[in-house]
Amino acid sequence: MTGDTRILKEITQRINFFDSLEITNIFNNHIEMIETLNKVRPGILFICVDNARFNVLETLKLVHRPPFIFAITSNKLRIPELLDNGFFDYLSPKLDLETFCKKMSKVLNIYNSLSAEPTFLVNEPKSTYRANTKKKPAPTNVFLKYKKTQSKLAIEDIALIMNTPIALKVETIRGKVAYHNSTLKKFGQQLPEDLFIRINKSVIVNVMHIEKMELNTIYIRKKAFKVSRLFAPALRDFVRQNSIGKVEFKKKNPVVFIS
Repeated sequence: MTGDTRILKEITQRINFFDSLEITNIFNNHIEMIETLNKVRPGILFICVDNARFNVLETLKLVHRPPFIFAITSNKLRIPELLDNGFFDYLSPKLDLETFCKKMSKVLNIYNSLSAEPTFLVNEPKSTYRANTKKKPAPTNVFLKYKKTQSKLAIEDIALIMNTPIALKVETIRGKVAYHNSTLKKFGQQLPEDLFIRINKSVIVNVMHIEKMELNTIYIRKKAFKVSRLFAPALRDFVRQNSIGKVEFKKKNPVVFIS
């Protein structure tokens, strides 16, 4: 950690409240941090933004697969900029114990749901989401209308719906593409709320087909889609509310880095 041994000491004390967390590296320069993060992907990264002797946002662009990043800052005016550029959350330098524990529990719930495996597979609903054994989502099919063509599509096969200049583009998990004359909002209202969620102003995704999630990016069919700041909280809440239980971490995982 750069410049503040007090924060390092207090974070260490608070990390000890969580058996599944351990501080494995403390970086004093950003070059070493970039090189290590690109070799070994940690679970959580703390950065003392106020004390950083480097451009934090530009430096993080050099990290190929960033972890959940917490900014430690007293500058509230800068928080929106940090959240818009890849930071998961922030902490005050006072490191209030209750707030710290709540935020760590929040990220661990998400991490447990999304990273119990190196690549989080959502198309394994029995191990990831609460199974509804009483009834299947209704309706099970939707009808797509485009120009003079009408076709039926199984809802569970839909991977994502995207706005395009000509119509809605509906893509299935097998790569089939169809178009539909409707708006994203109107079509989204026809889909089961426990399967589909909007991630930005142009895209709705089927959570069962998310392959992995990294901070503000999700992957479906090996394609990356940005999760906008407006819709990110809803996605996190959705994952947290629909995940079953808590997946136990092995000791020392996730790895926690502090800079």
